[in-house]
Amino acid sequence: MPAKTVKPNRQEQAKQFESVYARLCELLGKHKDKLSVGIQKPGTIWMSVNGETYRGKPLFYAGVRMGKNYVSYHLMAVYMNKVKMSPELKRRMQGKGCFNFTSIDEKLFGELDKLTTEGLKNYNGKILEKKMEALKKKQL
Repeated sequence: MPAKTVKPNRQEQAKQFESVYARLCELLGKHKDKLSVGIQKPGTIWMSVNGETYRGKPLFYAGVRMGKNYVSYHLMAVYMNKVKMSPELKRRMQGKGCFNFTSIDEKLFGELDKLTTEGLKNYNGKILEKKMEALKKKQL
């Protein structure tokens, strides 16, 4: 009979999630020159592109949110563009631009870091507006 996987208790899980959250926040912190904090409260940080707006509001780019069962990393560049990623990272994907983690995985975090950096190169309000117009035309 296979060995049972032992789940951490709530307190251990909370500590683990705090570590994951802190590490993912570090990824975003590397981009302080291009991103600014839009919202920051315990367990949540949303970052916007400096000086860019979309429909008069700050242009959201990425964020980290600590949930009950996992820590989520949200990245709009993945949502708006077709990007290549490893099958391992793809398995962490929830929806189109959200990745869920329960523990630190430096290999996948490195890949997220590269996607975050690459995505910032061509992410601005004008490009977003063009993409939204193209999507509207497709839907008609």
